[in-house]
Amino acid sequence: MIADDLLDIARRLAAGDPTQSDLRRAISSIYYVVFHAICQSNADTLVGDDPDVAFSQQEVVTAVTQVESAITDFRAVPAQERRAFAVFVLMRERQE
Repeated sequence: MIADDLLDIARRLAAGDPTQSDLRRAISSIYYVVFHAICQSNADTLVGDDPDVAFSQQEVVTAVTQVESAITDFRAVPAQERRAFAVFVLMRERQE
């Protein structure tokens, strides 16, 4: 299960002499453990066992490269446009 794998990752990141980044990543993994455990339980309960998706190493490497490029592009956007984007994402229009 994904939740079990993520829990193992969190344990490995927290072991030994971890950096602050390792500890933060471990905490992030723990949040995903709970999320995936609940999602898996809900899906299994409502529709039965869902097929697992497996990714190839190349698919993951490609995704990492694409995200790295997107983040670089995002950081290059002027601050005023990033501010407008932040407002758009974080603020909901009130509907009465």
